[in-house]
Amino acid sequence: MTSSARVLLSAAIVVAMVGLAAAQDKKAPDRPSKTVAQWIESLRKETDLKFADQAREALGPDGAFAKTAIPKLIDALGDDSGLVHSTTVSTLADYGSPAVPALVAALKRPEASVRAGAAWALGGVRPKPVEAIPALLDLLNDKAPEAREAAAHSLGRIGQSSTKRSQRSSHGSRTMTPTSARRLCGP
Repeated sequence: MTSSARVLLSAAIVVAMVGLAAAQDKKAPDRPSKTVAQWIESLRKETDLKFADQAREALGPDGAFAKTAIPKLIDALGDDSGLVHSTTVSTLADYGSPAVPALVAALKRPEASVRAGAAWALGGVRPKPVEAIPALLDLLNDKAPEAREAAAHSLGRIGQSSTKRSQRSSHGSRTMTPTSARRLCGP
């Protein structure tokens, strides 16, 4: 074999290897076989934790539905079943700051489970959503105990110093610690 043939063969092998490596680095499809509504509906019917992880992946911030899932996930908080609710709360928290305005708005929804779920999700958002503190403080007066409990928990997770700072600026000189907020939850 001549040296020019060897160079061409070597170049062809390198190109083939680079192409193969690039094909392997491509992201797998984000479960395009279902719509957002179908994933949420399937989640309501499913009790398998592996499936819940797949739904979180598909509906989460890195999934195929990242730009459209937040409002539908908030609607799904109306489902009181434990797995759906906790998976939805975790998924919404995973969105971080982009989900905060919609979660704060959801604190005003008529369904207690939606208000509570939005509050729980706000407690899991990172970075800490200090802009949600006034709305969470208002939720401490909610008629539903589950909403009050979630608000108190999330205020505690967001942080005592942030809560005190916001409480002073929003409600006069009164201060509220996460412990005193939890006491307000009552039965």
